[in-house]
Amino acid sequence: MRSFLRVALSACIIIAAGVYYYSHAKERKDDSRPAAADTDTAALLKLIRQKQQERPEGTTRTERMNDMRRINQEIVTAAEEIAAAKPDDQTATTALKAELDALSVLKRLGDEDAAEQLSALTKKLKNDRRPAIVSFLKFDALTRKIENLDADDADAVKSLAADFKEFLRIGQPDAAMANLGYQVIRLLVNADHLDEGTELGQQLTKKLADSDDQQVQEASVSIAEFTGRIMEYQGRETAAAKFYSQTAKHLLDRNAELQEAVAALERGARKLALIGQPLPIQGTRVGGGKFDLSQFKGKVVLVDFWATWCGPCVGELPNVKEVYDEYHDRGFEVIGISLDNDVGELKEFLENEHIRWPILFEDEPEQTGWDNPLVKKYEINAIPWTALIDRQGKVVTLAARGERLGKMVSELIEAKAK
Repeated sequence: MRSFLRVALSACIIIAAGVYYYSHAKERKDDSRPAAADTDTAALLKLIRQKQQERPEGTTRTERMNDMRRINQEIVTAAEEIAAAKPDDQTATTALKAELDALSVLKRLGDEDAAEQLSALTKKLKNDRRPAIVSFLKFDALTRKIENLDADDADAVKSLAADFKEFLRIGQPDAAMANLGYQVIRLLVNADHLDEGTELGQQLTKKLADSDDQQVQEASVSIAEFTGRIMEYQGRETAAAKFYSQTAKHLLDRNAELQEAVAALERGARKLALIGQPLPIQGTRVGGGKFDLSQFKGKVVLVDFWATWCGPCVGELPNVKEVYDEYHDRGFEVIGISLDNDVGELKEFLENEHIRWPILFEDEPEQTGWDNPLVKKYEINAIPWTALIDRQGKVVTLAARGERLGKMVSELIEAKAK
């Protein structure tokens, strides 16, 4: 289960870890001349950012610690001046985060005044009812909760997810929400709360997709793709296909410029449409000779797109071998389609690993690797990619890996026996 997650995470998810309310701290786009207070506030925010990037100086550890105190005290002072100017909520939250972080650093450095100030500020903020502040505090609490979470404590993970759902209800959709939500979903799935993870993934996708910010909408695609992959792993492929299609349509209805971004979701829906259909496979076997999947008519067949350089593919080989050895004599076959580029290295690997099923490899340089005609035909953009085919020649699932492979092959073999 967790090995699947590592593959899914690396293949599907690339979300930048943003600072909360970064997207809300953009410069104003109106042409009106800013008031003096606005100008002062902008200068103070710039000072805070500069101080946050400043590195403590000193030749000794004590000197560097003292300089770190100076830097963070200056951040606190600037943040307090911003708060005194009574800025808009978005500016207030940016300054507030900087102040809380700086006070936390000073507290860790043994500053008792900072510890008292942090405690007093935290108590004061509990009574602040401004929506932006309430949302920020919820986000800050969730971030700290994740930092201190025992990922093996299933109840703690579920409690975290419940808190995030509340934040999802009141918070503004942005990159930080996407990143935080992704972490919560990952924790849920690692704790084997797959249903809760996919439910939260669908809710987060909808929240982000409804944003008017194109970057946030694009983040929803990443969340949707990851969520759909989990649903596929569960065997809920019909539901995943519907989710991919509906999300892609919703995003395109809101923003036609997202066509390239949603292509992955549309491709996922088309892939899952293969279920219940024949999967024509023809090619050249390693060592020569043509192959056609019709040669395995009446058999249960695993079609496996893989490569010797693909870690997860090689990691799954012992499981495929075990299932093959157990059920081959009863009508189970495997056909591998290699995305390798060097046939010599491939042959050596097959010999060392004692692979007994046929492997397809196209000798023409322009048809190796990702340029394999079958890879292009079925729009495969990540491996391992597998399809389990029943005795009637139709695709049953595209998620037959791990324990699920043996279970499904057994069911299909036994169905014939009955």
